[in-house]
Amino acid sequence: MKQIEKKFEKRKTIHLIISILIDALGMASYILPLIGEFIDIFYAPIAGIIIFLMYRRDIKVGIIGALFGTAEELFIADLIPTATLVWLYTYIVNKKKTYNAFLLENKRGLN
Repeated sequence: MKQIEKKFEKRKTIHLIISILIDALGMASYILPLIGEFIDIFYAPIAGIIIFLMYRRDIKVGIIGALFGTAEELFIADLIPTATLVWLYTYIVNKKKTYNAFLLENKRGLN
């Protein structure tokens, strides 16, 4: 496997782990009724920012993921794994575009 492919797979794996953690932390608010909903007020924008920073290479995906992730944490049931769904779209559904953008970043030395 080429070095660039290893770097891509590493980023992909790290993004998956972080996405799962973001979603798990969001769902953890159910452990603490009442207090958990209060914690979501602070956690929601943090989750949105992290989602945006990870997936901003496709600006539409980054913005939509961040906005939906923030809104979902604040207003909707925390049962929707937003960050993981953004990961699935980015690395599975849109893999070719994501990989090509990664190649371009590496060519420019942006990684």
